Amino acid sequence: MEHPTTVLQGGNATIAAENLDVIAMCRKAFCARDDILLCEAVNEVKPWAARSGEIMMYWANIADKLMRTRGFALRKDGPACKTRFEKIVKMITGGEQDVLRKSGSEDEFAERERLVMGICMQIDEYQAADIPTRAVLDNENGGPEGRKKRKANKLMKVAKRERLTDLSGHHHLSPRTTTRTTPPPDDLRAFFEYLKKRMDVDDAREERRQTLDKEMEDRRAAAEERRIALELERDRRQQEFMLRVLDMMKK
Repeated sequence: MEHPTTVLQGGNATIAAENLDVIAMCRKAFCARDDILLCEAVNEVKPWAARSGEIMMYWANIADKLMRTRGFALRKDGPACKTRFEKIVKMITGGEQDVLRKSGSEDEFAERERLVMGICMQIDEYQAADIPTRAVLDNENGGPEGRKKRKANKLMKVAKRERLTDLSGHHHLSPRTTTRTTPPPDDLRAFFEYLKKRMDVDDAREERRQTLDKEMEDRRAAAEERRIALELERDRRQQEFMLRVLDMMKK
């Protein structure tokens, strides 16, 4: 038989937990504990691995998971969760985590930062794993040889269409009119000018894509530098804290 005091304490703990849930339902803003649960859900669902057009489905799944998570009583949909997560990532990786320290404990702040940095590392690893595949495609389609290959393929397709057109016309001609005629020079000149313009447009589009890819790589490199600087700063703070604790123990 359980001791009455134990039963009473267990009942009080349950009531206290329910009261915390009720209080949380009255809140509208995220606190440190909510951010931790959000990061845990993001780490489980991994929305960065979503295929094109499915990203918001992943965030809707995250919002649904949070609604069924004990301790998270905010009513937030997928876009709201996505906005909050992107905000805390931007703040923490940008060295502005102090702005987020309005509600919560030091342990919760540290746990939130640990989860965010872990997720950022997973995202970087996922993107880095995708770079070799993109590099192969760039080598095949992006360099001078790739452009020559595309131009040759286009010329072959155009020539094939011209042959099919000629053959189709010959079937409807009498034997006396089956002699193949050469197109006028003006028509050939106009055709190749049009083809050259089309290929110039393709080349310009490819150059813009390569420029955007380089800008994305530069942004990722800058984010990595900020992450390393943040880790160094956090280590420095921890060392200073430990030194202060040691000094207090000596006194």
